[in-house]
Amino acid sequence: MLIAIFQEKKSMDESAAGSIAEWVKLIGATGIGGLVMAFFAKFAFRKMIEEGTAAQRAGGETDIIEQLRAEVDRMGRINDTLSGKVAELQEQIIKLRSENAELKAEIQALNYQIKSLNPVGKQ
Repeated sequence: MLIAIFQEKKSMDESAAGSIAEWVKLIGATGIGGLVMAFFAKFAFRKMIEEGTAAQRAGGETDIIEQLRAEVDRMGRINDTLSGKVAELQEQIIKLRSENAELKAEIQALNYQIKSLNPVGKQ
C-alpha cells in the first residue's frame, strides 16, 4: 500500500511536471511565434510605408514632368513670337540700310552740284 501511495504520488508529480513542461513549451512556442509575428508585422509595415512613399514620389515626378512639358510648350510659343519679331527687325534693318545708302548717294550728288556751281576760287 505504501508502494501504491508512493507510485500514485510519483505519477502525480510526473503528471504535474509534465503539465508544467507542456506549459513551458507552450509559452516558449507562443513567445517565439509572437516574435516571428512581430518581425513579420514590422517588415510588412515597413514595406507598405516604402511602397506608399515610392508611389507618392512617382506621382510627384509625374506632376513635375507634366509641369516641365507645359513650360517647354510655353517657351516654344514665346520663341516663335520672338523669332517673328526678329525677322521683322531684320527687314527693317535692310530697309534702313538701303535708305541710308540712297541718302548718302543723294548727299554726294548734292555736294557735287554745290561744287560745280561754285568755282574753286570763289567760296
